[in-house]
Amino acid sequence: MRYVELDPAQIIIKRDTRQRRELKDLDTLMASIKRVGQIQPIVIDRDNVLIAGERRLTAIKQLADRNIRCVYMDQLSAFDLQLIEYEENIVRADLPWQDQCNAILGMHNLCKSKDPKWSAVQTAQKLGLSSGTVSERLAVAEELAAGNKMVLEAPLYSTAKGIVQRLQARKADAERSMLTGMLNSKPLATPLEQAIAAAEGRVSSGDYSQ
Repeated sequence: MRYVELDPAQIIIKRDTRQRRELKDLDTLMASIKRVGQIQPIVIDRDNVLIAGERRLTAIKQLADRNIRCVYMDQLSAFDLQLIEYEENIVRADLPWQDQCNAILGMHNLCKSKDPKWSAVQTAQKLGLSSGTVSERLAVAEELAAGNKMVLEAPLYSTAKGIVQRLQARKADAERSMLTGMLNSKPLATPLEQAIAAAEGRVSSGDYSQ
């Protein structure tokens, strides 16, 4: 994929066709761009009209110290377009929390289908979100997909997250208990060991009848 670097001031946002939206976690994204650079390009048409990536554009405008990496929409594959659709949904402030979690999981799974070693950390970097935030939303999305009734009926994301965290804690406790039990249990004696133990018992008791 070929990128072009433009002055952010050259990018046009058409408000008559593009809904104004609240841009979330800008501080996190700006810190990420300062630390590792712009990982994901914005998408524009041949007239420099913004198609996707307003959050990244706003962050780089506020940093005011660099050009912005862009890609033209007509250069994108079907895979790239699907990623963009997920990303645009994820950063929408008006999106229900269930849909946002599902969009993050969809994007994560799409990337993983192309790279089996793809991680939640990489998904977070691609979105400009913290790895903790993405891991939490992925866990909630997996419970939604599994049909967890309590999570499905949770009125708020914070409620759903709390439910999932308690489930994870209980699962971890159960696994620790199982491991502790395995470590503390005595292994079964082999037939040879059982025979030796039986013989030693007869000798110590003075039983020579056999």
